[in-house]
Amino acid sequence: MGIELLNDGDSLDLLGRIETLGTVPGVLTQAQDNRIHIAGSGAIDSETTAIQVNGVDTDIENLGLIDGGFNGINLANDDTASATILNRGTIVSDSRAVNIGGVGGSLVNFGQILSSASPRNGTVYGDVTALNVDIENRGLIDVGAGHDGDAISLELGAQVEGQVVNFGLIQGRGLPLGDNQAAAVRLYWVPGAGPTSTFNGNVENFGQLSAENGPAVIVEENTILNGDLLNQGLISSLNPDNGIGVRIEGKVTGEIINRGAINGGRDGIDIANGGVAIATILNTGLITSTSRAVNLGGADNRLINEGLITTTADPRNGTVYGDVTALNIEIENHGLIDVGSGNNGDAISLELGAEVTGNILNTGLAQGRGIADGTTNTASSALRLYWVEAAGAPVSVFNGDIVNDGELVTENGAAVIIDTQVVLNGTLVNSGLITGGVSDTFSGQLGVDASGAFSPITLVNTGAIHGDVLLSDGDDLFTGTGGIVNGVVQGNGGNDVLTGGAGDDILEGGLGSDELTGGPGSDTFRFGADLLTSGGGDIDVITDFEALDSLDFSGFLGAGGEFSLAVLPDLLTVNFSTGDQLTVLGDLDAAAAQLTPLATAIA
Repeated sequence: MGIELLNDGDSLDLLGRIETLGTVPGVLTQAQDNRIHIAGSGAIDSETTAIQVNGVDTDIENLGLIDGGFNGINLANDDTASATILNRGTIVSDSRAVNIGGVGGSLVNFGQILSSASPRNGTVYGDVTALNVDIENRGLIDVGAGHDGDAISLELGAQVEGQVVNFGLIQGRGLPLGDNQAAAVRLYWVPGAGPTSTFNGNVENFGQLSAENGPAVIVEENTILNGDLLNQGLISSLNPDNGIGVRIEGKVTGEIINRGAINGGRDGIDIANGGVAIATILNTGLITSTSRAVNLGGADNRLINEGLITTTADPRNGTVYGDVTALNIEIENHGLIDVGSGNNGDAISLELGAEVTGNILNTGLAQGRGIADGTTNTASSALRLYWVEAAGAPVSVFNGDIVNDGELVTENGAAVIIDTQVVLNGTLVNSGLITGGVSDTFSGQLGVDASGAFSPITLVNTGAIHGDVLLSDGDDLFTGTGGIVNGVVQGNGGNDVLTGGAGDDILEGGLGSDELTGGPGSDTFRFGADLLTSGGGDIDVITDFEALDSLDFSGFLGAGGEFSLAVLPDLLTVNFSTGDQLTVLGDLDAAAAQLTPLATAIA
């Protein structure tokens, strides 16, 4: 037979043992301000519920053992029950060790809260009826080895006040089967709550939140965390097939603040695909994964990195990846985003939908690594924008700027790629350093490759680019004033305007009617074999030829092209055999001296 606390202020001090069978709870509180104190020698063992709280403001302190077959402690799922629980002993159940319903409750754990079998939902569970859920763990909350379930599982009502703070270990276990995610901490919505559920408070970790499979921390669809998710400890779920450190399917109105370490086997942080989730990530610690450190797939994704984001094996697509379903992507890197030494892949890889807004700002280092080694790693750049058929449109448009005031570096191929069928509706600005990798292009190094871009490219370089710059077949604008390029700037098709920088530039307009300005230094203006395919009618202009500049027609002449030369008082005209024309302004004597020996006729 159990014990009932029927009157206001009734209390129980337990030094011995209470056992109940059947549906009878070990202790039942029915009134206000009931108090239960279980000494280290005390124990409550029930086939159903060890402590049933129906009263208001029940105070429970446990230094012994609370063991319930169905619930260890149950705050009734109604509109009155409430309790404060301080555990320094052990609370265990075959299902739910602690169920928080009613008005809600406060749980502070210095001991152990365990499941002795797979719990229904969670070892610690908040019911949809609860209005307040406040959990502080300084001990162990564990689903138990060999079981499946969440450690803390909060089924939220429409508006819930509270917080979850961890200084100890919270351990989800097993597989996400049935109505559980196998998470350490789970916030979720059910239809009975209304259209959405909001948890007004923070989730803070100073200890360890771990899962064996799936996400260690999850905010599910239709769920709003109206606060911050703060990590100054370790969040981990290491299974390479499905392990995720933090997964957001709903909305975080505050920030995901990481000052510790987040490690996911598949994804470190996953802003879930589908164009619905909303979250801002502020990282000053470590985010890592064997596959993808950060996945951005929501409606509004913002990543600010001042720490380290890296992968410990080849990432799928990119260490930081934007999914085709994402609608807005903003990335600020003031730290290090690195694929990892010995690995292969992009540092930042944005798989674009039909229309994506955002901005990319780098003042730190983004490091691509290795080679393109498969279907998921088709490049190894520092930064890549690309189209996929799943975009549902013939081209993908990125509405925003790319600004580099730091370093974009790779080992092989281009450091920056604006890929085929991509429109960059913004400006690529470099005031830092872009260091391309090994390539078969002119200089043997490729800094920027936008040769397949669907739109014209506007590139402003006041920094340094080590490697060739390949622009699009549109009407590109390259402004290099104050910067340097150790390689060729190639306009490809379109009517390009190319302006060199402070160094010895190599400018090649390619097809179309181009305007070339070398600026200071000993510049080279190249004209290649591609002119033979122009169809004629293009008129190029060199605006500022100087005595130390060079005209390089070797590619054109080597492919069988010819030209005639006309020297006028204020300009020099080159008439190509293809029907194209070049006008040279500046030091005409120096230009004529280079071209006269090569011309078929001189006027």
